[in-house]
Amino acid sequence: MSEMKITKIQKPHINFKKLLPDVGIYARVSTRSATQLHSMAAQVSQLTRFVASRGDWHLVDIYMDFDSASGSTKRPEFDRMVEDAKAGRIDAVITKSVQRFGRNTEETLSTMRELLAAGVIVYFSIEGYSSDSPDAEIQTSLLTGLAAADNASHRAERQWGVRRRIEDGTSELYRRPCYGYKKTKDGILVIDQLKAKVVKEIFNLYLSGESINGIKRNLEQRHIPSPSGKETWPVRTIDMMLSNEKYIGDIVLFKTVVINYPHSVRRSNKGAPLHEQFCMTNGVDAIIPKETYEAVQAEKQRRSNIAIDESGAQQRARKKYSAKKRKEVPDILST
Repeated sequence: MSEMKITKIQKPHINFKKLLPDVGIYARVSTRSATQLHSMAAQVSQLTRFVASRGDWHLVDIYMDFDSASGSTKRPEFDRMVEDAKAGRIDAVITKSVQRFGRNTEETLSTMRELLAAGVIVYFSIEGYSSDSPDAEIQTSLLTGLAAADNASHRAERQWGVRRRIEDGTSELYRRPCYGYKKTKDGILVIDQLKAKVVKEIFNLYLSGESINGIKRNLEQRHIPSPSGKETWPVRTIDMMLSNEKYIGDIVLFKTVVINYPHSVRRSNKGAPLHEQFCMTNGVDAIIPKETYEAVQAEKQRRSNIAIDESGAQQRARKKYSAKKRKEVPDILST
């Protein structure tokens, strides 16, 4: 009997540089800050030159995603790139790095497999390998894992610095303007007198019995621009203004928080807090008297159709507030 021998069958490696001429470039940045926009320009420029260096390649399209941090669920250009790949419009995707292509290991690997199933290869320029390489998934898992750990470490360092500035009152978060306020050249938050009049009127209308929808119609009929400068006022904007403690001079931080990093989701920090909050009392000049603000909060609670039962669970009340039953309240903000 002849000696037993086992020979490994080598998987033929596709040389996409010769066989895949129709190429798409994918680039992304997390925000629209000046630094990130410069990064986008650099990514596209570098990858365009890389494709142009190959005479047998044809650049079909460039896919660019902005505001694509881990907390965002939308990457329209990424989705368009995948659809184009499935439709056979491109044969390969060239991207700067593994970290720029996907935002976590799961997303990166699943997309690589999805594109390979459609006959499309992803080439990572910095790392110098393509998704059809025999050890591509192992490399990708290691690289994305290291990147995630590095990002988490830097994030913890940034959070520590942010917390120190919050505690000593030097954080820029205390100086974010809202409707009714503006920043001076020195970065100081001061009252915008014209818009402050609108804020006072909104509080006054609500206390006089007007509904939030009624306030919305009132402002729009008088062509008063919304905080975003539009002709229409979102109901939620008015509702939030009526509960904004900044109008009595107090600045509260972390009213909402991001949880489940890196699959970030923003949640309200009311009730049982998910994160400790900070309040700077008298941090800015007040537009609304404290008594008026507290009266509005009590009125909002009275009108709410959410009732709390004996077990503490929330239930919708049967009755809803009707502006038809408005009560006459003196114009306490006219002076």
